[in-house]
Amino acid sequence: MKFENQFFDTFQNTENTFVSPVKPTRVEKPKIIGWSEEVAKDLGLSRSEENLTETLSGNYISLNMKPYSARYGGHQFGHWAGQLGDGRAITLGEVNRLVV
Repeated sequence: MKFENQFFDTFQNTENTFVSPVKPTRVEKPKIIGWSEEVAKDLGLSRSEENLTETLSGNYISLNMKPYSARYGGHQFGHWAGQLGDGRAITLGEVNRLVV
């Protein structure tokens, strides 16, 4: 099974209560700078996987992927700022029940 087809999203079942859908900012010329064979095995990854670098960078989003950012809310300067999802940390999805 192709890596990109293994994605699913547990948090997407929360009806956007805890997360906001986001589109990752494109990364120019992404490259993998670190690799763990142990983690790769857990995720079912191979360095030769087609679109691997583009997928892990967020440049390539397959139909099975629904990237999201955690929502939070609070007060700023004494006023309710609303519920936010700022995109500082983006979850691309889950693979084999592990969050990526």
